[in-house]
Order: sequence, then C-alpha cells, then structure tokens
Amino acid sequence: MKFAVGQRVRTIDLLSSFRDAEGLRCALAGKVTALDAGDVQVTISAPGDWAGKTMTSPDLIEHID
Repeated sequence: MKFAVGQRVRTIDLLSSFRDAEGLRCALAGKVTALDAGDVQVTISAPGDWAGKTMTSPDLIEHID
C-alpha cells in the first residue's frame, strides 16, 4: 500500500498493539504527516487520550479515505 501526506489512516483494532485505559486493544486514527525513506509518520487524532502523539512506521495501518 502506498501512502500520501494528508491521507487518513487507522490501526486495525483486532491486531493493534495499542491499548486503551482498560488494557483492551484499540484502533488509533490519524493523518499521515510525513514520509521518509519508507517510514510513514502518522499524527494521531483519536482516541482523545492519544491525540497529538505520533507513530512512525506502524506495521498494521489501513487506509480510511
């Protein structure tokens, strides 16, 4: 899959390594903010407790729009 800056993406909740406050798997949604030599940087917008953080090269992301 190819990514572009500004593209909305999310992690796949069932396979996500991210956890919510109760320790359950949760999907993170955000926008691709940078591409660098194959790395994809995503700025997270949801859920709110993760908002503003970034993840780079998440291994399980899918395109939303």
